Amino acid sequence: MWVSMLAAPTTRCQRARAALVCYTHFGDISRAGGTTKAEGLNLSLLGRVPFSPQFNLLGKLGVTYGWTDVSSAPGSGIGSGTEKSFGVSYGLGAEYVFSPQLSAVLQYDEHQLKFINTGRDRVSATTIGLRYRF
Repeated sequence: MWVSMLAAPTTRCQRARAALVCYTHFGDISRAGGTTKAEGLNLSLLGRVPFSPQFNLLGKLGVTYGWTDVSSAPGSGIGSGTEKSFGVSYGLGAEYVFSPQLSAVLQYDEHQLKFINTGRDRVSATTIGLRYRF
């Protein structure tokens, strides 16, 4: 699940830049007789490089405040507990514009999250989607 809010300036020369505030639930994984959960609140700056009127290269750089919760069965060798921390996030993507209102986006995002007893691990996602502009 993700929820995002995009704030972009309106002039032509500034539309290539924007800020994104996003909550992401990275998911729950069952392992070692328990569950690992990860969530985060992300603030990123976005950039867009237009290669043609129909094709844009996208980039994102920001910070994620993440919280993780790990539970495990006794004797599994996996530590249990919660962690909260800030970590770097970034993303790369491509956008194909069908019309001024509709485009398709393929994007890869990576977030650095802290897990109990393991330090920082990367959590990544590849997404494909459609954007509709009102």
